[in-house]
Amino acid sequence: MKTWARGLVLIAIFIASSIMAFAESDETVNREAVLNAIVGYDQKISSNPKAEDPYINRAYLNYLIGNIQAAIADYDVLISMNPNNEEFFLNRGYLKHISNRREEALKDYEAALKIKPNYAFAHNNRGVVLSELGRSEESLMAYNTAIKIDPNYADAYYNRGNLKTRVEKNEEALEDFNNAIKLNPSDSASYNNRGVVKRKLNFDVGALSDFTIAIKLNPEDITAFANRGRLKKRYFDSEGAEEDFNTAVAVANESPILIKEIEIQKQIADNKKSVEPTQAPSKIAQEPIQKIANKQILPKQEEPVKVAAMQAGVVKVNPNHTKTQLEPVKPAPAITTKPVANPKLAECYYIRALQKYILQNRESALKDFNMAIQYNPEYAEAYYYRAAIKRDMKDAGFVDDYTKAIQINPGLKAVNDADVLMILKI
Repeated sequence: MKTWARGLVLIAIFIASSIMAFAESDETVNREAVLNAIVGYDQKISSNPKAEDPYINRAYLNYLIGNIQAAIADYDVLISMNPNNEEFFLNRGYLKHISNRREEALKDYEAALKIKPNYAFAHNNRGVVLSELGRSEESLMAYNTAIKIDPNYADAYYNRGNLKTRVEKNEEALEDFNNAIKLNPSDSASYNNRGVVKRKLNFDVGALSDFTIAIKLNPEDITAFANRGRLKKRYFDSEGAEEDFNTAVAVANESPILIKEIEIQKQIADNKKSVEPTQAPSKIAQEPIQKIANKQILPKQEEPVKVAAMQAGVVKVNPNHTKTQLEPVKPAPAITTKPVANPKLAECYYIRALQKYILQNRESALKDFNMAIQYNPEYAEAYYYRAAIKRDMKDAGFVDDYTKAIQINPGLKAVNDADVLMILKI
């Protein structure tokens, strides 16, 4: 998996139909064809050094093959010829951004905004770089502005959700990821990061579901595999966890750094330490511009473009919230026909029910949730998940269970308020 961050605005360039020969597959570029095309644009620039289009297209081709400095040099020339084009500043800022020249990138994004103050993409990109520079408040304001200008800007919601997750505003982050998914339901990174937030809010089944959906959307999402592996390990599914970690390593076989990161996370899971799932990185938007007649687009680049590397953190778990401290438990004692209040025994059934629920053994899970509630009639989480099972079984009684769960623990509503118990099926 490439370690760039998605969402930065690189303006895609369209060039002549012969460029389609660059594509060897959906994910590769014919380097020889690109180099030959660059020579052609060198000649056009030599014959007419004031024409913009050859510089734009040559810059894009150099970007494709990783020659970022040459692409930046072409935008230097373009800006010197036309200093009032906000897209030129935006693209040069993007190129500097992925080169880790963040302060310079910030200046270019701000230059673009001086020319076009309502440029949502530039506000988003400015928010990304400010976040990376540790200027969280300014970053949040930039994302807010981007969303105000364009309320349908999925990547801006995603980026704002990332920022709010890092500053522990988890309920607000959940709402942002819900919006991002509503606007772009095929985005695996949004599902992964919503899973991170649900895990922080102790909604483990919902988190597992989101990590699984992220993997279905992108079978090479190393972050989602690692996150799901840790969560499976937490629920004693060692075999499933090992499979996820092995898959992540296989996908990352060309990156020793990523493999080392995965192994570290695996060791943390083996030691049963509570860790924060890994967020997918911020997104930098892409906006196409067309300058040449009868053009065809180059092979579509990976979207999102990823700037930040994977990072892991530590979950801040409330030590008093024993329901999420899922350590192995002793076998439950014999069950009497008339259970009396026994919170410890209720906990045993609850933990076993969650394992069965994760493995989609819903009927057996339902029985264990029933027992958990018998031993602890105020067990909000047990009512909550029993409601989910009843809903799946078309049992209208799920409404009563959901209502009871919210009455006991109103905080559960914030976890999944966007779709009111419509927990996504694994």
